[in-house]
Amino acid sequence: MDSAVTALSQVAVSPMPVPVEGTFDSLAPSERGLAPASATGEIRTVTAGDTLYTSAATFEELGLSTELLQGLYTEMKFERPSQIQARTLPMILSPPFRSMIAQAHNGSGKTTCFTLAMLSRVDPTIQAPQALCVCPTRELVIQNVGVLERIGRFAPVSVTSTAAAEAAAVSRRTRVGEQVVVGTHGKLRDWMSKRVLDGRAIKILVFDEADEMLKQDGFADDTVRMIRALRQVNPALQVLLFSATFNDSVKGFAQKIVPDANQVFVPKEDLSLDVIKQYRVVCPTGPDKVRVLSGMIFPQCERLGQTIIFVRTRETARRLHAEMEKEGHRCTSIEGGMDKAARDRVVKEFRDGTTKILISTDVLSRGFDVTQVTLVINLDVPVERDLRTPAYETYLHRIGRSGRFGRKGAAFNLVSGPAEARIVDQIASYFQHEIPEVPYNDEERFAQVLRQAGLAEQAGLLDRSVKASIEPNVVGELTADDAVLEIGPGTGALTRILLQSPSKHVVAVEKGDVFYRRLVEEFADAPSLTLVHGDIMSMDMEEALSQREAAGDASRFSKDDSASAHSHVHPLRGVVVANLPFYLTTALILRLLPLGDVFRRAVLLIQDDVAQRLTQVHPGGKSWRAVNILLQHYARVNYCFRVPRQCFEPSPAVHGAVITLDLLPTERQPKLPVDSDFGRLVRYVFHQKRKMLRNVLAGHHAREEVSSVLSRAGLDPTMRPETLTAGDFVNLAWALDAHGIVPGIAGTRSQLQRNRFVRTTGVVEQQS
Repeated sequence: MDSAVTALSQVAVSPMPVPVEGTFDSLAPSERGLAPASATGEIRTVTAGDTLYTSAATFEELGLSTELLQGLYTEMKFERPSQIQARTLPMILSPPFRSMIAQAHNGSGKTTCFTLAMLSRVDPTIQAPQALCVCPTRELVIQNVGVLERIGRFAPVSVTSTAAAEAAAVSRRTRVGEQVVVGTHGKLRDWMSKRVLDGRAIKILVFDEADEMLKQDGFADDTVRMIRALRQVNPALQVLLFSATFNDSVKGFAQKIVPDANQVFVPKEDLSLDVIKQYRVVCPTGPDKVRVLSGMIFPQCERLGQTIIFVRTRETARRLHAEMEKEGHRCTSIEGGMDKAARDRVVKEFRDGTTKILISTDVLSRGFDVTQVTLVINLDVPVERDLRTPAYETYLHRIGRSGRFGRKGAAFNLVSGPAEARIVDQIASYFQHEIPEVPYNDEERFAQVLRQAGLAEQAGLLDRSVKASIEPNVVGELTADDAVLEIGPGTGALTRILLQSPSKHVVAVEKGDVFYRRLVEEFADAPSLTLVHGDIMSMDMEEALSQREAAGDASRFSKDDSASAHSHVHPLRGVVVANLPFYLTTALILRLLPLGDVFRRAVLLIQDDVAQRLTQVHPGGKSWRAVNILLQHYARVNYCFRVPRQCFEPSPAVHGAVITLDLLPTERQPKLPVDSDFGRLVRYVFHQKRKMLRNVLAGHHAREEVSSVLSRAGLDPTMRPETLTAGDFVNLAWALDAHGIVPGIAGTRSQLQRNRFVRTTGVVEQQS
């Protein structure tokens, strides 16, 4: 750190102001409209100078623009500021715009704090970089850009990142014109040295995971140089240092870099969140860790949202992934040695819920935010480079991948040998948090601690309200002739209801070993039920539905490998019921949709945000475009109802939904091939639902083809399809009609719209 300190001595700073502690906390928690400190741990505030700040109980009190408020409420689904947001944002957004060193719990809303800070301070009339965010990893860059784009969706602010620019050629002639720039240290340093990034207009500089940027063996020198360079052109530069962890050494260094900063800290004994239950599993040998994963933990994972397994080395990640795949467990892995495209693909699959179990090195230990992660497993306990000293900050960041935004989570530390046991003891002592032991070979004890952690309750979130919600809407419509395929019965709550229906033919497919054994015990005397142990994604759904009729009453409990042996198909169209409260894979839906000749209806119990993306009640992300358009081709969507929020205690921030899809048989499907030309697809979608086009333009066709069609409509060929307005769609329709690409597409539109199109493009006049 010597060179960093030398560089620091050259930074022009004002004299150290006298810190004033407590001026921020002049209001009692109840008066501020905040959760009590005990909910998230004590937060201590030290303000620089004599400015009196008042905590914000609502986002409106922060003076945010209507565009940003719209993004917070409609895109992020926020209702009011979290505790850290309520405390820090008034200090960040109020003149004289002092710098800040902010420490807060994982999952407490830090990203929203600095995102709002950057978006709020941008002047839309200046087309130059004004806000800069530095991140330690590429994955965190991509994640932060996503948050910026969601909150700033309605604001006239442009955003770019070093990750987005990788595909394009960046030379010394390139100039970044976007107002908010996010990137890794190395890429941003390169851009600034080549003058690709002009820092003269930058007024706010953010370091996410700032303690990583200030470590002696990390980016400390680069951090100091960047602050020095930007303050030379803008002495009033606001610097924000955000992280969940600041040890004493790093904290002292940060205070030297930004001596004029307000400070928000959490005592280390309060950092280990109570909502994340932590356990140790003492294994006799190293290989026993893998057996614990496969035999004890993975079966529990099937219904517990998503899981991240942290390992120390790249080789361990590769080897463990191979072993788990060999044993039939579906998982993915990520480590720093993978190329960028592969890393992006793995992260995307995990975010989308395509995979539930992710093996990772510490490349994802910081800042990686996936709401559905409820379980973290430390296969290797975190240590520093000497392999003897506990890595306290890394441990906290790892377990903080679960329990996001107050949801409950659990962490298992797999320990073999006295050295690893000593490290876990030191971690428990450091955070003053007990880490009890779970016997490595006691299946019931594993299930018990998960119930104590609240995860068993979360796994059955829909179970408690399923009877009142499903019975009149689904079960009430079943007849004695209906065959039902239930996917993921889990605890059996929905199975019990289905068995009370008139249907005499129910097949339930359960992947988890523990759940399957319990279901067999409970439903041994249910003559109308066939239980199948296997993964529905590796089975033929049509054959699975017909399994009981083909197998006969003598074989009502079977393995999935017997499904392929039965070729008999149930003569009636069946009903699929999938109880998937935490995730829904696009692969499952894509497989199900074309089966309209086999199933007449699909009932999906899913998380509300997934329901919105699926039904287009709220336009979804890129990964759902294929599903959205195919729904229009293969099914009619019923956005049935939402499960009330109060049913989700102890996770009241989560909504649930039940969606019914009426699958169309072949003869009723629109006569439009899925792989038809672009123009015909536009015609079909335009008449169905105009905003659907936003999700189809770029998702299914070559960029050149889309650009050509946009050009013909007089639109900017580089425009992002999701930003097209309703007027743009009218122009697009008329252009296709005028050029003879899709005759008659705009035949039902008014003459006024046609005249407006002619005035703006002149296309029809040129043809005549």
